[in-house]
Amino acid sequence: IRTKATDEQYRTFARNIELANPAIKILGKDKANKLVKKVTHLHERKWDMCPESCMAFVGPHADLRHCTAIRNGRRCRAPRYDSRGKPRKQFTTLSILPRIRARFAAGSGHSYLHHFSQLASQAWGTQDQEFYDWSSGATHRKLVADGLFDDPRHDAFLLSTDGAQMVEKRKSSGWIVLLSSFNTPAWSRFQHDETFINTIIPGPNNPINVDSFLWPVLQEIARAAVGYWMWDGSRNEWFLWRGWIVAAAADQQGSSKINRMTGPTGFAGCRTCRILANYAQDRDSVGYFPLKTVKGDRARARLRPDAYDPRDLPMRSDETFEEDLAELDGCRNATERRETRRLTGVGGLPLLAFSPAFTSPTFFPPDIFHLFGSNVPGLIWTTLTTKADPEDPFSLSQDQQDLFAETIKTAGKDLPSSISSAPTRSPNITLGSHFKMFEWFLVMYAYLPPFLVAINAPGPVIQMFSHLAAGVRLAISRTSLRMNELQEMQEHFVLFVQLWEEHYIRAQPRLLHRATISVHHLLHIWQFVYCHGSVRVTSQARCEREIGLIKRALRSFKSPFVGVMNTARQREHLRVLDLVLDPPEQVEPFEPSKTLTTRIASRHRAFSDEDEELELAGLQALADRGLLPDPLPDYVRRGKLTVTINRFSSFTVRGSRIESDSARSASRFGALVDEEDGTKATIYGEAIHFLCLSPENAQDHMPVDADRSYVLFRKLEHVERVGHVIRGKWSGHLFVMHVRGIFECVGIMELGGYVYILTPPSIPEP
Repeated sequence: IRTKATDEQYRTFARNIELANPAIKILGKDKANKLVKKVTHLHERKWDMCPESCMAFVGPHADLRHCTAIRNGRRCRAPRYDSRGKPRKQFTTLSILPRIRARFAAGSGHSYLHHFSQLASQAWGTQDQEFYDWSSGATHRKLVADGLFDDPRHDAFLLSTDGAQMVEKRKSSGWIVLLSSFNTPAWSRFQHDETFINTIIPGPNNPINVDSFLWPVLQEIARAAVGYWMWDGSRNEWFLWRGWIVAAAADQQGSSKINRMTGPTGFAGCRTCRILANYAQDRDSVGYFPLKTVKGDRARARLRPDAYDPRDLPMRSDETFEEDLAELDGCRNATERRETRRLTGVGGLPLLAFSPAFTSPTFFPPDIFHLFGSNVPGLIWTTLTTKADPEDPFSLSQDQQDLFAETIKTAGKDLPSSISSAPTRSPNITLGSHFKMFEWFLVMYAYLPPFLVAINAPGPVIQMFSHLAAGVRLAISRTSLRMNELQEMQEHFVLFVQLWEEHYIRAQPRLLHRATISVHHLLHIWQFVYCHGSVRVTSQARCEREIGLIKRALRSFKSPFVGVMNTARQREHLRVLDLVLDPPEQVEPFEPSKTLTTRIASRHRAFSDEDEELELAGLQALADRGLLPDPLPDYVRRGKLTVTINRFSSFTVRGSRIESDSARSASRFGALVDEEDGTKATIYGEAIHFLCLSPENAQDHMPVDADRSYVLFRKLEHVERVGHVIRGKWSGHLFVMHVRGIFECVGIMELGGYVYILTPPSIPEP
């Protein structure tokens, strides 16, 4: 399974092992499977479903013989059984309990959630309060206060679901359902081995009644809320393990299927607040959500205030949710119920509301992976290009689009791999060719703002994009956020939305389509960071990754969903076996570090006599200031500096001397230096190489500690800041400074005689 070998390769491997050592007997695959099931206690369950993928015959639908779902305005009525009385189609679910039992029995159970929530509780309301993971958010704090998680071993789960075409150019839509444990340490939670696939809802169509497919999954977690007795091998005791689903994530379309909200088709279409929709024309069924009311459909516009305060929106709550449900229950007929759904935005009680941890509206977080990486960038790009209005304050001409494409292509070699695993393409060339989300992140938040500065775009437009990029950077930061940074992030999003409406909607009904629900969702990001500790922890990136891995692993396109679930089951067997057979993992204490490697050799770029004189002059200048011994001690040169910031992030800066022409450059960096007045200043430079003073292992290839190490670099001078865009010009001199101040590896973009610094936000990959 791990090597993706075929059955024939397995049999060949077994024969070779047995020939080499007759004392060893390799079981056949069927016998091996039976043995594994006996050890892991993992058994899949199969459930009947509609052949058209509308619904599952489970729970309240268990006795149905025909599908009752309505697809495209018509009741499906597909029969459940064939002429022989056998189910026409089934789906499979896996239980997460064997993994949890094995983990605790092996003595490797976690109490990460309890430990870090205690630390967060101690800092709550103080200057040291930080938001970094689920345990540090207000929601978990409230759940603990309500009496949940009274044992450090109790668990909180995120349910994630997403749909995709499993086989390209074939009717094969499938939905994947994952469970992620917030009690798993954050530094390992999103590793592939920690992924648990509960089920895959087979196509060929998208499901209508998703709740019916989730019923078996949620039934198990409902029992977990009461508790399962488990053996804790580390404490040699039985204990009552409990777990709860605390949030459910999906993209915008998928979320409406599991949260039972109407979305933009409802008059109160936001799932987080009760802002009323604005309509461009009479009888429009899809609304938009600007802060300032546009007088399009005047009758419905009169129901809105002239403007909403973005810092004080009418938020939904548990109380308003109960009121809306009570209003729905009081409806006397289908017509009243349909109108109440439209007015309240609430379509009914979601099945996930069974969870004792359910709370409105934060149980269903926004999908920042698509929000930041597709929905908002796509809207902005089409507004600036193909759907530009003649009266817009700024749009990109065809010549400017071509220049942008050429600039991105040229700058690709100056984008470090620590920022992105691959360079991006330009959307004006490849927008219809599966433009990827990481490309949108680079285009919208790294390349476009400096490009607008370079072509002298209007100042308000540059400011608008700068606020968006700064807000996104804070929202998906890999480091923790303090309360003032959370407020700063909210202010950036508020200013972006206000500038967007002022310049690109201008109270014009014909432009109201630009006030999408996605733009409005930006105003609620702060609330989900506050409640969940981070919006990264509920990102759909994990679902996207698993779907990509599933597609690559497919071997049979005739029955893809059978193969996918077989692979998921076999991987889970291996995961449980690893927990049973391997010793518990020992978590080593973490310390931030800087190390230098790669000796400068003859194969690297030559160092001129003039540059060597500048190097000595730089070192002597430090000695004259008392920062180095005088006379200068011996030193060696190294080519690579690796900086480990925390368990989640690290980066490498390479000296330009060791970089090859074919590789993307990683020689540019940002650093903090001390000013004469005692303050810190940020500078940017290009590393030539690194200098290590009197290392004990100067003559070998071992890493060199960075405590007495310096960088020889070119400095970016004449630095200007336009909004949040940084640009300057390379100095003709070389400088020397200590490596302790280096805090990031950056990319550059050169245009119009300037060097622009690229520091895009960290892409929310799992």
